[in-house]
Parts: sequence; structure tokens; C-alpha cells
Amino acid sequence: MLTESILYKNPKTKRFQELEEWMKFAHFLGWYMEEQKEALKVYVSVPSNLLFSYFITLGAVDYKFHRKINDDNLLSKFFDLQPGSQVLYLSGTDWKKCTVLGVEDFPGASGGTAIKVKDNKNSITYISERKWLTNLRVFNEDVSEFKNAKKVSNVTNLSENRVLNFFYSKQSLSTAELSNSPEIIISAIKKEWIENLSLINLMGMDHVFDLSNFIFFEENKSTFTNIEFVSEKVELSKERLEDVTGLFIGAGRCLRKIDEFKQTKSFYLVDRYESTDRIDDLQQKIEQIFLMDKCASANERLLKRIQEASIPLPKGVDLFAWQ
Repeated sequence: MLTESILYKNPKTKRFQELEEWMKFAHFLGWYMEEQKEALKVYVSVPSNLLFSYFITLGAVDYKFHRKINDDNLLSKFFDLQPGSQVLYLSGTDWKKCTVLGVEDFPGASGGTAIKVKDNKNSITYISERKWLTNLRVFNEDVSEFKNAKKVSNVTNLSENRVLNFFYSKQSLSTAELSNSPEIIISAIKKEWIENLSLINLMGMDHVFDLSNFIFFEENKSTFTNIEFVSEKVELSKERLEDVTGLFIGAGRCLRKIDEFKQTKSFYLVDRYESTDRIDDLQQKIEQIFLMDKCASANERLLKRIQEASIPLPKGVDLFAWQ
């Protein structure tokens, strides 16, 4: 885990020191959730939900950066591309954003499978399967109609990222780069969440950096993303909710999204100093879901893993897990 090899800068002493217990605990929760196959839910009450959410997110992306996936699993992601999906295609020396028209048989004598895309001149290109792992990347962009391809100059190359190379293998980074999908979907005050992300200074391998070196989102102007912000007013499709974790910050946001994410792994993170009425409403909603959907408590299993990891439950943190 990343927490075993980094320090953080104490804002009071201005010195780098071992991560605090709540930081390690939050990171562990994010990592643990990514290990789960079932749609685990965790309600967490903490003294500062914004700071806590950063380390939950760090735990989730840290897990995925460590993960190794074989080529067959990577190829399956391309086989599953639907018409209208966006991909980045390396044509010659230029990366272009293209629209997928379909996955079908490669025309001609060579046969095999190809991804059919539409380029910026409205001509059709068939990308053979042998080029998928080297010349294609999934590009996260919802589209309602075909868009012309355009040259993309800021294609992220994680395997050459200085900070990430301190902690992860090039193979793992290449895997993340190719799959290019959010590990965690966040509902928060977006501007506040982004602006404060770089406030926590870290140090590892004798280099100083911050959380933004590990957490990538569209506002970074990067073609790679591992988190995504969700609007409270927009309901996500079932496809968008597959293989992700939801993180909802604040009792109000938790209440508005909890029904939509019933089949998705998710955190419901509240600040203990929030409105008591809102927290009570959320707790009642969780109790209702737990009883009506005949859920099972996952508290004992989670607490056992916390104990095995030798991570104490921080003071002021309450949690309840179910599935």
C-alpha cells in the first residue's frame, strides 16, 4: 500500500511525519472496497468528511494502480465498446479522438476482429485487434451523436509519470492507461473538492508531491481519468455504474443518490457536525433499505479486516457496513 512508503507535512510543525491514523484508516477503506466483489455499502461519520474523502479516494486509486490485468481482460474491454463510444486512436504519430461505429469482422483476407471508427473526414477506419493494445485507448466522454475526430495533443503517458514510477510498475501503469476508466464516482461540492486537493503535501522516495499526483479527473486537462464527478440531477446508466465505487459526501447528497446506487459499491460519508436532522433522515433511510431489501450486516467482516491490517479505528469515527 502507498501509505507504507509516504509521509505527510504537518501544517503546524511544517515537518514531514508518518501519516495520521485517520489517513491510514480512510486509505484502507478505499482499498478494501476495491477488493470486494459484492455491492458493499459503508456509512461513515467523521469529524471532517472532505479530508477523509481524499484518502478514501487515494486508497481506491492506489489499489487500481497496483493491479495487474492480463491482455485477454484488457482486450475484452475493447470488445465491449458500443456504437457512439469515444476512443483515442494513434494514427501515425498523432492521437485522434474517434467515434466507434461498431466491433465487427475485419474486411479482407486477413480476417479477425476490428473496431470500426469514424474519423474527422467522415471516412471509415478498421482498427485490427493486433493494434488495440498499442494504438487504442478508451476515452471517457458521453455522446448523444457522432462527433468528428480531432487531434489530441495531451495524451497522458502514465508509464513516464515521474511520481507514479516511484511506486508502481510500468506494467500496472500501462494497464490503467489502457482501461482509462474511473475507479470512483464522487458527489461533492466539486469546486471545493478540487481546490483543496493539493493542500496536503506528501513525501516519498525523497520527493515532495501532493494528492493530485495520484488522482486524475477531466479538469486536469488530461486524457486519463481515475475519478469522475457526478451531478446530483443526472441519473447514471447501469453501464456507467459497473465496476465503480460511489462516494457521496454530505448527508443530503447521500440521501439523494442512495436509491440509484443500490446495486453499486458505495460510501456514504457524513460530517458529524452536519445538521442533525439530515443525518437522522439518512440513518432512517439506511435502516429502511436494510430491512426492506433484507440486507445483511457486513460490519463484523469489515472490522475483522481492519484488525488484521493493524489499523486502529480513529477517534470520532463511526461506521456501519451492509450488503
